[in-house]
Amino acid sequence: MARARGSERRTEYILSELLKSQGWDLRRPPHGEVLQQHEYRSFPELLEFFKKASKTGPGPGIPEAVLLDRTSLAPLAVIEAKAEVDELGVALNEAQGYANPCVEAGHSPLAIGIAGTEEDEYGLLVSKWNGARWAPVTYEGRPINWIPNRADLDRVASPSGPSELRPTVPPPEVLAERADEINRLLRESGIIDQMRPGVVGAIMLGLWQSKGKIRKEPEHILSDINRACGKAFEKAKKPELAESLRVDEANETLAVKARRIVSILERLNITVLTAEHDYLGQLYETFFRYTGATPSGST
Repeated sequence: MARARGSERRTEYILSELLKSQGWDLRRPPHGEVLQQHEYRSFPELLEFFKKASKTGPGPGIPEAVLLDRTSLAPLAVIEAKAEVDELGVALNEAQGYANPCVEAGHSPLAIGIAGTEEDEYGLLVSKWNGARWAPVTYEGRPINWIPNRADLDRVASPSGPSELRPTVPPPEVLAERADEINRLLRESGIIDQMRPGVVGAIMLGLWQSKGKIRKEPEHILSDINRACGKAFEKAKKPELAESLRVDEANETLAVKARRIVSILERLNITVLTAEHDYLGQLYETFFRYTGATPSGST
């Protein structure tokens, strides 16, 4: 039982990371937007909804989390989590089951399933009620694997709204927080201020080109990033620029910390982008601003 609970906590950690990366306020409503399992007792309307649905059929049940409008307290999304990646479909089905009574009451929450306990080995699916059935929320025709931010959720959640969703740049405060952590990791890796934007740019480009399919082990991650960057420049017919944007493969500290940097950037949807050059450019410009913001000479 203790081991199972430990696994659940790892999934909860990933869920919190994903929510924060899209600007959701993790505090309890009305101050924030996220309601956790143990907090439902103060929200009798939600408890009434969940009494009508459970994981196994009729009877009460409690989802992992619910996103709420902090003013009206209307449910915006119902989230169910599982520790094992191969239970992703079960998690989504259960989230839909929990959300059904909310839909019947006139609300339009998304149903979100998340499964897995590793930062780079988890799955996530999002669906919406289209007036007749639960349908996947997609990007370029493929199910999205991120939690929409509030503005995106409002666009797709309505039964009459679109099911297709393209990534949008997170709020400045979210990017500032993420850039600050990346800046710290680069500083700890001995990367001087002037070189940090280039390192961030190389990692971004490598992730975008490879769609996240790089090996995360320290002995492979930096070389895989450089290889993916080289392919990106070849595809752009500018192979001569490949040497201008690369990471130092001999930097052993960076090789260890790069996994966390990659994880942060993956939360910002870089790996799912197809032709969203505007998004990638805006993201890089923001990180350039923040990663170049430390005083000259800082290490």
